[in-house]
Amino acid sequence: LSVVVFCGLVWGLLGSKQGRSSAASDVYKGRPLRSLGFSLIELLVVMSIVAILAMIALPSKQGEIIAIQVNEGAKLVEQFKGHIAAFYYTTNGDFPEDNASAQLPDPNKIIGHYITSVIVEEGAMQLTFGNKSNTNIHGLVLSIRPLFVPNSPRSPISWVCGLDDIPEGMRAAGTNKTNIPRENLPIACK
Repeated sequence: LSVVVFCGLVWGLLGSKQGRSSAASDVYKGRPLRSLGFSLIELLVVMSIVAILAMIALPSKQGEIIAIQVNEGAKLVEQFKGHIAAFYYTTNGDFPEDNASAQLPDPNKIIGHYITSVIVEEGAMQLTFGNKSNTNIHGLVLSIRPLFVPNSPRSPISWVCGLDDIPEGMRAAGTNKTNIPRENLPIACK
């Protein structure tokens, strides 16, 4: 782009003198001086085109910011996975129906920078986003569900986040209520 501007300036300086002896002779003969270089309008047009191209070229960081916030929200409930797993093993394969049976605080008492509540439903943790989270995910839900091997209550449980695939041979407890768009989920939840 700077090459184009430089060439335009040179053309403006040199091209304006074609067929004339000098700029001073133009004034002497009563003719107005031909402008040298670019006019203000031309410069403004070039600057606006450059600004538009820069906006198109720079990627939006909003999606990345939302994914980071979702990831941090998911980390908030890491400590509660042990409660749900303990319930599963002590009841020979059942999952807690709600926060109280999982021995967790009330849903509106589990809050964080980006989370307004965490509801346990049949072992699945439903995280509702709000507070300081991006306004595009306010009120949206991320599900974190335990994975288990059917008919094998002593097998280890694992966890699935959001829209991630369930491994073959396992089932997820609870309902996946994730309604955050896939492009805003962290890689582990896609």
